[in-house]
Amino acid sequence: MGTRFQVWWQKISKPLDAVIMTFLVVLIALVIVVIIGYILNWDWTGINSSINTSITTEIKSSPPKITRTISQQPGKTLWDWLQLLIIPAVLAVGGYLFNYTTSKNEQESTEKRDQTERDIAKDNQREANLQSYIDKMSQLLLEKKLFDQVTIEAKTIARVRTLTTLPHLDGQRKRFVLTFLHEAKLLDKGNTIVPLEGADLSFVNLLSANLSGANLSGTILLRADLSFVDLSGANLSGANLSGANLSGANLSGAIVFQKQLNQVMSLSNANMPDGSKHP
Repeated sequence: MGTRFQVWWQKISKPLDAVIMTFLVVLIALVIVVIIGYILNWDWTGINSSINTSITTEIKSSPPKITRTISQQPGKTLWDWLQLLIIPAVLAVGGYLFNYTTSKNEQESTEKRDQTERDIAKDNQREANLQSYIDKMSQLLLEKKLFDQVTIEAKTIARVRTLTTLPHLDGQRKRFVLTFLHEAKLLDKGNTIVPLEGADLSFVNLLSANLSGANLSGTILLRADLSFVDLSGANLSGANLSGANLSGANLSGAIVFQKQLNQVMSLSNANMPDGSKHP
């Protein structure tokens, strides 16, 4: 509750400061006028004491008796005038805060709705990119015999298409690309049809995936989730593993250098290339 109030106050404090400053200037000016009015007896201010005169004539008396009665009524005090100012000021500030808060909430609601729509549109575009990639790669597999009778042209097209698609995908969809290539035997370490040197696999989510024997040399696996991934016999030479999570991963027989493993976030319980178990 305290945190929400603090956030709300920070949002309104700057415009509220301007309102308060304006109000204080007006209030000070009025107070000065009131004080000077008292000192200089400005009757037009209506703040000084006033004198009421009444005249009574007694007709029965002879000669007629005229009686004049003079009464003096106290004028407005400074506190009286301040009381007249406080209520309108409170109402004005309260109305401003209400209008400002309502407007701010509507603006934030609109911004959140717009952001949600942008996120949905972006996610739809990523999905369209993935589906287009799978469709075109499937076409290459079926029509160009990408695996059985691979040509230099088909191999180049497959590689370029893969490298240009990956940067436009999120971590989960990058996983689909890798598993597709692996299952289609296009990443086989002994016969790599689609080499991935320089491929952007940053933040890819490969939790518990099977990439045994895959050729991932030279790939960018920055902050990738490789926990519990089967990378046995895989080629990771030259791969950027900075910040990657390799906890529980199977690296038995994998080609990877110690300097690469020094960059990872975690190797907890991983099976190391030499067959040892990382603590």
